[in-house]
Amino acid sequence: MAIAHPPALRTVSAQATRARDSRIDFLRGLALLFIFHNHYGEWTGHHELLLLGWRMYGFSDAAELFVFLSGLVCGLSYGRVWLRSGAVAVFAKAWQRVGLLYLVNLLTLLATLQVIAWAYALGQHGFYFEDFDAWLERPGKELRDFLLLGEAPICFDILVLYMQLLALLPLMLWLDRRRPRLALTISIGLWLYAPFFEAPSFGSFRLGLHNFFNPLAWQLMFFIGLRLGRPGSHRMNPSQSNRLYGWALAVLAASVVGGVAFHLTELDLVGPGALAWLGSRLEPWASKEALGPLRLIHFLALALVVGRLLKDRELFAQRSWARPILAIGRHPLPLFCFSIPLLYAVKVLAESYEHPGPWPWLVSTAGMGLMMALGEGLEYRRRRAATKTAVSAPRT
Repeated sequence: MAIAHPPALRTVSAQATRARDSRIDFLRGLALLFIFHNHYGEWTGHHELLLLGWRMYGFSDAAELFVFLSGLVCGLSYGRVWLRSGAVAVFAKAWQRVGLLYLVNLLTLLATLQVIAWAYALGQHGFYFEDFDAWLERPGKELRDFLLLGEAPICFDILVLYMQLLALLPLMLWLDRRRPRLALTISIGLWLYAPFFEAPSFGSFRLGLHNFFNPLAWQLMFFIGLRLGRPGSHRMNPSQSNRLYGWALAVLAASVVGGVAFHLTELDLVGPGALAWLGSRLEPWASKEALGPLRLIHFLALALVVGRLLKDRELFAQRSWARPILAIGRHPLPLFCFSIPLLYAVKVLAESYEHPGPWPWLVSTAGMGLMMALGEGLEYRRRRAATKTAVSAPRT
């Protein structure tokens, strides 16, 4: 769905977005769409949907891309704030953002609970609603755990992870500016230690509550993005190295076989045999909770190749077919929060009106279409506000 924009609106929009990197917006929008699509395919048992995208053909998926891009954008934006206003301003802005995310997380829960109540009214409360069965049995305890960023329901865990990483961002940025090698060493050390220690979430240390994503491990993915995005960071451009590029292509090629074996074994879609044996051997090294080495290596190789192929920062800015995805990438928080209750709603719809053939693909496409429509609406609203500001500004 596309919204037509007046010429004046398009002019202001073009001027306002010159500083933006369309590759970041496009890839972030793509990550949010595939988070929705992959969850829907896995939840409903329609594993054929997972053939779309890169998840089945390697070890990393949209979660790595989302966390990496979050670190990259934070490095760009908060790095500029540091240069302009100093460390105190970065701390204040980061924690203000954490407070906003906390409130949005709570509002998203309320919207999702409304969808769950609708599902129970229809008699649809299958396996993937088990997280919310506990809310009916002990709502006080579940609400306490949620408010303390403890054990989050399905889909909420990545938002809780982002809040924890954002809370640590001022410290990461300070250390990376002063002692970049030490900062990288500490980040890698925490990642190596993560499989042996399931770190509790912030606010729930005394209760020992945990989320799906181990923050000690995933901080490395966030830190890599932060380091690459931070202004003034002295670094080489690895995408310019032909030898490294060749190794990255070799890693991606080898990951196809390993990734297919791992995911088919994980989803119990393969019987005894060589493929199942290979998948079981790779499983400890491809842990999503602790960001296993295979996931990290695969994503870094993929990022290097994509970074070399997408050299022009305005590559997607003038592509009409990319505009809905760009709109999602420019408004990641509202779109991600909208996608959570939407996921539960489409699951209820799929189970209530199950049909053979292309029905699962149609439902998933409809869900992604709604996300694109909302993104276009938010982008249209932003452009109108920019137009009014530009028109009302005094001329000198």
